[in-house]
Amino acid sequence: MTRTLIRAAVALLAAGAAVAQPTLDSLWPADDGTRWEYTFHVFDHDGDIDFTSPAFLQLSGTAMTPGGEAQVLLEGHDEVPESRDAAPRGLSSLLARVWRARPELREALAELPARQANWWPHLLHGGYFMKGAENIQMWQDIWLHPTWIYLEDDISEGATFTLQLLPEITDDIFMHGTVGEIGATVAIPAGTFVDAVRMDYLVDFGVGIIMNDEGEKIGTMHAETVGHVHYVPGVGPVEMLEEWMPFVWIDCDHADCPPEWLDLEGDVVETDTLALTRGPVAHESASWGGVKSLYR
Repeated sequence: MTRTLIRAAVALLAAGAAVAQPTLDSLWPADDGTRWEYTFHVFDHDGDIDFTSPAFLQLSGTAMTPGGEAQVLLEGHDEVPESRDAAPRGLSSLLARVWRARPELREALAELPARQANWWPHLLHGGYFMKGAENIQMWQDIWLHPTWIYLEDDISEGATFTLQLLPEITDDIFMHGTVGEIGATVAIPAGTFVDAVRMDYLVDFGVGIIMNDEGEKIGTMHAETVGHVHYVPGVGPVEMLEEWMPFVWIDCDHADCPPEWLDLEGDVVETDTLALTRGPVAHESASWGGVKSLYR
């Protein structure tokens, strides 16, 4: 009888540990110099791209933003081959999606300052990283407002938040975050984690206007990016999945619409993934033994 009670108590403790409430602070360690190393993969379902590269995110110093002092989150991977319908070079990953999803906004996008923008996914990206008591948000150097929210302080399953994106250009592009699961299991090259938090993200690109070669409106369309990031307490972001759907729905006269667009209605056309291979480590001083101890 005693052994049965002990086993039951151990099982309850284990279950409690598996669903222990994570904190905003623990889900993304932010010591300067910390580096996360990933395997990055892009798969274009049309067959244009099947690309794999090492990738990294690294906190490196600070910078002032209109919202205050932020950390600089560097990003990097090898250059992705250009697909046949790629946006112009110099647009960030998010703006490249807007260029595809909203043809009527391309003139406004062309007026933005150009920069070298090689980083591909936007559900996990660099810039000016600001970690506070209420959220972890991102800023970029051409905007006077937060450009992304990774996490908010309500880390309970089903909790949601919303941020309007690109208000200078349009009023109907939003990102939505939802706490999808606490105590998730995720297996990646860096190890298997059983205490991850899965954050689900959706970028709603609003309603795009389809125009013919003469600039006349011939229909409308709607695009979304959906996916998730797994965060592990004490480790940070360990895995990302991003799916791009340029035509969740499309509404135009079939005689006028490009047939290749109609064929893609409701389909995922590109899948991007990041999987942690090493990290987090202090870039200049970490030992291999210290790295391995993170995953015991």
